[in-house]
Amino acid sequence: MNLLNPRVAGRPASPTLAINERSRELQARGDDVIRLGFGQSPFPVPHEVVAELQSWASAKDYEPTRGLPELARADRRAVQDEMNRVLAAIHSVDLNATGLNDYGPEGNYYRRQIDRWTKQYRASEMDHIAPMEELIAWLDSNIPPDDGQRTLVHGDYRIDNMLFAKDSPTCLAVLDWELSTTGHPYADLAAVLMQWGMPPGNEGRGLAGVDRAAQGLMTDAEFIAAYCDRRGLPGIDGFGFYLAFAFFRMGCILQGVLKRAVDGNA
Repeated sequence: MNLLNPRVAGRPASPTLAINERSRELQARGDDVIRLGFGQSPFPVPHEVVAELQSWASAKDYEPTRGLPELARADRRAVQDEMNRVLAAIHSVDLNATGLNDYGPEGNYYRRQIDRWTKQYRASEMDHIAPMEELIAWLDSNIPPDDGQRTLVHGDYRIDNMLFAKDSPTCLAVLDWELSTTGHPYADLAAVLMQWGMPPGNEGRGLAGVDRAAQGLMTDAEFIAAYCDRRGLPGIDGFGFYLAFAFFRMGCILQGVLKRAVDGNA
């Protein structure tokens, strides 16, 4: 896996251009981000050195499917909790101190993202999909008021974009920052839970229908509560919107994958 890979399979053409720019910008700012943003957190972030993963002799990644099957039941929750801790740390980076305040535009993040991804969905659309149209309309009419949160957003936060120590659940690196920006932190949080809400299988990170307590895994509510505790938040109202947005964004990406395949560009 490459930290600064300029291509992300299935992303529509226009966002891909932005991905390339993100890669270059993160590489240019890497030293400041490491020194100022994560000085108190024991994991590295974007830097050209990380792209040479051969140097990570003590790192490992986890199989994302079926709820960490390679770990003993007693060890699974610790990995998920570390995933939670790192996400809260990313969202706690001081944008001014790190020089990242201009890393993404200001304004309502969800308004911007819904407009952008709807445009890309239209460019890739092949058939009328009624549920997708209903989702777009619902999101458009239910954007929450601005709560003042503007943080570093990873954009593709998932367990298979993380490297862990071989002998502990400690995260050593977060990879693939090509979709990162400044925006609203709940987009990253909801994206994790969206993936868990998918059906389990040999691909993906779905845990739908899995008895998580029996498997030693965190529930959605526990993951949200731990995140809120780490960030000093009283809770999250209306989380359904953020989850719906995560499914919408994934639907747009998958439509792009299909269109590229049909056009012979996959």
